[in-house]
Amino acid sequence: MKNSILIITFCIVGLTACKTKQPTLKTGAFENEIFTIAGVTGCKESHSGDAVDSQIGQINCDNISFSYDYGLYGARGPQTLKEQFRSSFDSYHYSKFFEVIHIDSKVQEIFKDSINIEKIELAEKNTEKLLFECEPCNVVAHINFKGKTYYYPTTMNKSSLEKDYSDIQFLTTDNQSIKTYSSENNELAVKITNLPDRRNRPYLALAVKSSNMSIKSQRDILQSIRLQYLK
Repeated sequence: MKNSILIITFCIVGLTACKTKQPTLKTGAFENEIFTIAGVTGCKESHSGDAVDSQIGQINCDNISFSYDYGLYGARGPQTLKEQFRSSFDSYHYSKFFEVIHIDSKVQEIFKDSINIEKIELAEKNTEKLLFECEPCNVVAHINFKGKTYYYPTTMNKSSLEKDYSDIQFLTTDNQSIKTYSSENNELAVKITNLPDRRNRPYLALAVKSSNMSIKSQRDILQSIRLQYLK
């Protein structure tokens, strides 16, 4: 009987120990409490100190090193036309949009997250019926709301329309938006946020500081990064 009690006690203690044991990393991966990275080995992390609204650090791996900033004020990278309009929409366009389609002002804030900006098109190329007439507008935003697409005319800076955005790539997976791009210092970088992507949500801004890997391999690694938890 005593032996049985000892065995049961040992099993309970063993199970408790297993539950509280820190997880070990898989080969070819890095993780901390904020995010995971696949395809890297021999990584060591150091912190630069946390700002009031950010956690900043460096990660040095065998063939690649990164710097990161998790918070509200990290690098966002160059903004595509869709991103520029989304920012303007969330600030002020949403009010006019919902007013025109007869959505009560009391619930407009709630419906912001139901909006999907499909594309930004030059006004001269648009053949669809506009939501309202706008003589000076030079672009049309295709806005999908509750399964219907609306054509919202607006004006954007000419210099923005002339920029090349081909280097910027987007991947949406696991309810996260992953944006890779080349920074002004020609560093490959990524911005990752949980969806919906809004300015008041913390996000991960991470850049490659050095590497002997190909650009494609670096980009593949950046696109493998996932945030650990929703916030």
